[in-house]
Order: sequence, then structure tokens, then C-alpha cells
Amino acid sequence: MANAEVYQCKVGGSLVFQDKPCKGSKEEANAIREKQNAYKNAKEISDREKAERAARKEPRLGMTAEQAKKSTWGYPDKTNRTTGAYGVKEQWVYNIRPGLSKYLYFDNGILTTIQDY
Repeated sequence: MANAEVYQCKVGGSLVFQDKPCKGSKEEANAIREKQNAYKNAKEISDREKAERAARKEPRLGMTAEQAKKSTWGYPDKTNRTTGAYGVKEQWVYNIRPGLSKYLYFDNGILTTIQDY
């Protein structure tokens, strides 16, 4: 059994025990304030996340890898990297559904090709 707080309250002239603060008590006011703050914080986080999603852009040629991660495509499902005489090339694979993938290609961290169906 979990430990829970028990409150002694007078209700209709009788002493009762309950699991929530007594009506009109400081504890009740604090509990209400805590719930309001939790709701406000959750709403602020939700609003911020919505704004971030709305600000995301489709991948564009010339983007850096970091910018592409913040695009509407997000993080790839798989990354293939090739290092050669002319630098590092990466292929980012996005598995849309079985048999359908999208690709981003980077040369030295810059998006140079978008393969989108």
C-alpha cells in the first residue's frame, strides 16, 4: 500500500479523515496553486513545441546537417557515411513505409541532393 497524506477536517461539525486538504485550508490553496502552475508550465511547453514545429522548414539544398535535423524530415532512420579523398559524403535514409524511402545527400556536412518521391 502506498503512503498517502491523511487530513483531519471538520465537516458539518464532525471530524472526518480524507486524502485531500480540507476545504478552505492553506493546504488546499497550495494544492490549487500547484495544479495551476503545473497546467501553466505544461501549456507553455506545448505552445513552445507547437511554435517549433510550425517554424520547421522542408529540407533545402545548402542546409547544414544540423539544420536538416531540425527540418520537417527530422532525424534519419539510417545514415551511410563515405570518407574519401574529397571529404565526407553522407546519405540519410528516411523509411516512409515498406518499399518507399526518401534520401538526403551531404557533401562535407552540406545538403547537396534531395531524393523525394
